[in-house]
Amino acid sequence: MSPGVRDAEIRRRIREAIEVLRQLGLGREQQNDRSALTLLALLGLGAGDPWSVAGNPLVGITPMMEFFRQNYGKKYAPNSRETVRRQTVPVPKGVPCGRKPGRA
Repeated sequence: MSPGVRDAEIRRRIREAIEVLRQLGLGREQQNDRSALTLLALLGLGAGDPWSVAGNPLVGITPMMEFFRQNYGKKYAPNSRETVRRQTVPVPKGVPCGRKPGRA
């Protein structure tokens, strides 16, 4: 696949993911490329994968950032991990998230 086609495929997939975030009712501040990439990592979807193969892998922030790089060519600096964690993957109070009791 040529780089231009691959870039177009990546841009299309990110736009689709942003639309999913909008339809899920996320605010404008979370309708962005970083949130779209996070959604795609949480579903395990590469740019060329059909939506029908979406999964539910258990993945942490650092592996998500590696997924962004490997599948979408988007590399974030290691210190961006906290930005992704706090601004992109916030867990509203009272929503179960699999954390052990007593751990933040």
